[in-house]
Amino acid sequence: MKQVISLTFTIVIVCGIIYGVAYLFWNTPPTVLPFIAAAIGFLASRFYESWKESRSRLYDKKREVYSNLLRPWRDILLIAIKNRDSEKEIPITPEMIRQSTEAAFDAILYASDDVVKQYGNFRTMNVGATPEASKILLTVASLLKAMRRDLGYRFTSVDEVDILTMFVNMDSSERDHLRQAMKGN
Repeated sequence: MKQVISLTFTIVIVCGIIYGVAYLFWNTPPTVLPFIAAAIGFLASRFYESWKESRSRLYDKKREVYSNLLRPWRDILLIAIKNRDSEKEIPITPEMIRQSTEAAFDAILYASDDVVKQYGNFRTMNVGATPEASKILLTVASLLKAMRRDLGYRFTSVDEVDILTMFVNMDSSERDHLRQAMKGN
């Protein structure tokens, strides 16, 4: 009921504004109309520029937040690659934990709902049991895809498997297997 009242009120206000502008426009002397049109054009362009600049700053901040969110995991991956032949467990330093925590707080403020959920899935996927490698890879790829969507790549043909090929060498049968595993989720 509140939504109906709110919608009705909004429609009445918008119609009133349109009527008022039209009334002023038709009752204004023709010599003044070009100045009014120029003023409206100027204000509209300033508003649009301000909106574009605000969006640009938001996207820049999101890129920074996402980079910081992934940095501790990237560091762990680089350590794992460096110590590939070693059976030792990868040390997680207090600095990595601090970076991860700070980035998570920033992500809560700036990230889209989908990114927050995908990051939560990624962080908690190995609680209780060790998941298989393909599930880990697909979860990481889903997180990266959600980040891409949030940064403006909404209509893209890149899927999770395409994202993984940036990091993992796969032949076509492995890619097909991962795509099938992705459909099963």
